[in-house]
Amino acid sequence: MNRFKKYMLLLVMSVSMCGITLGQTNTATPAASQPDKFVEITISGAAEPVPALQYRLLPMVTDQKPGNAAIDWFKLTASMPTDDIIRMRLSLKEGDPDCSELLDMPFAKFKSEYLDYADKYYKVSTWDFLKHAALSESCDWQDHFEDGMDMVLPSLSDLKRIARYVALEVRVEIARGNYNRALELLSYNFALAEDVGKGKTLIQNLVGIGIAALSYEMLEDFVSQSDAPNLYWALELMPDKLIDMRQAYESEMNLWFKGYIDGLENDILSVEQANKIFMDMFQLTDVSTGTIDSVGLAAFVGMNYVPAKKQLHEIGYDQSRIELMPATQVVLLAMWKEYVPLRDNVFKYLFLPYYQGHDLLAKQEKELAVISSSHSIKNIFIDILPAVSKASLLRDSLQVRGDTLQCVEAIRMYVAAYGKLPENLSDIKYAPTPINAFTGKPLKYYLEGEVGVLDVEDPKGRNRFSGYKISLRR
Repeated sequence: MNRFKKYMLLLVMSVSMCGITLGQTNTATPAASQPDKFVEITISGAAEPVPALQYRLLPMVTDQKPGNAAIDWFKLTASMPTDDIIRMRLSLKEGDPDCSELLDMPFAKFKSEYLDYADKYYKVSTWDFLKHAALSESCDWQDHFEDGMDMVLPSLSDLKRIARYVALEVRVEIARGNYNRALELLSYNFALAEDVGKGKTLIQNLVGIGIAALSYEMLEDFVSQSDAPNLYWALELMPDKLIDMRQAYESEMNLWFKGYIDGLENDILSVEQANKIFMDMFQLTDVSTGTIDSVGLAAFVGMNYVPAKKQLHEIGYDQSRIELMPATQVVLLAMWKEYVPLRDNVFKYLFLPYYQGHDLLAKQEKELAVISSSHSIKNIFIDILPAVSKASLLRDSLQVRGDTLQCVEAIRMYVAAYGKLPENLSDIKYAPTPINAFTGKPLKYYLEGEVGVLDVEDPKGRNRFSGYKISLRR
């Protein structure tokens, strides 16, 4: 499989897997018994800590050291044994839960039945590279955009493995009541999420989102403990956009075709040059044999040449210049000229807040699908445009998850003062409750009997997380 096809497959899988990660429930009843997608948590009151800012979920600036975190993340992934080797070293038997299963099981079962077992599991924290990477003041993956489709990405699957192992250690420390150590490890995981998200492709952003989402799930375990300190201000100190996707959006607009377009627009190419650009842009060369499907290329160009000539003439290209171009260049150029404004009409909405841009974005994607299926030219550029609305949803789902947890911590402050759940969020006077990134309005909260419901008003059922159902510990 060529690199471009691998990238597109990874992108689709990551959008899917990030959605699953955001929907896992570790502190509650298993997801199968929660068709409404609310996470059920039981809390005790917890007053604001003193001093208020003593807890952090990302390393403090004053603790950071000069250096490029990417180097130590690379060292860590290179040093890690495979899952099979880890199982062999731990003498795990068939049916023994692995790291992912230990993270997925309800916390009560984990603590009562598997705590000692999990405590012996592989520990990433024993490697100095983890702390060095998490405390580095910068992270540059040195993404080589000039390589276009041949750009080599870091080992994202290994970085996700690191996050799972760290999360398992966090669970163990929470279960043992070692809250400061749990928060230290969590800060390493959030640093990893932020660093991976600094990559300039959507696939890196989405993996960063998945790592951060897993870390928020561990926080659900944390705030459910009867004596856990309050993390309201720790959550407030987190960046609104832990994973900033703007650079990735910009790079995705042109990255895979970088280096080809100038010659396509400005030069009169030879037949061989035009055919090579076509095959290179869409990675249609058989890597195993080094040959191209010349018959398929000729058929595609022949089918689209006449409407492509007409389209270029209609947008202002001189007819005599069009006649000088080889047929492949005419078809490529017509596809590109049609694609760019359509692409921009999709991407422009990504730079708006979710509640302002998402419905417009979804509408534009539907219109794009209609254009792709009905247009006289079969436009390959349009066909490989990523479903960026899903990436937008995952980006804001992460922010909503963190903000909703912060709201839970505000409620725990209220419980510490009054011994009961508030009837309304407006009853909480000393800790502002966050705005819902999905709606641009305050989070929705109401009582169902003795249960407080934080409803994130799941936009049209697209998100796997609907909020929290909060019970008081008796």
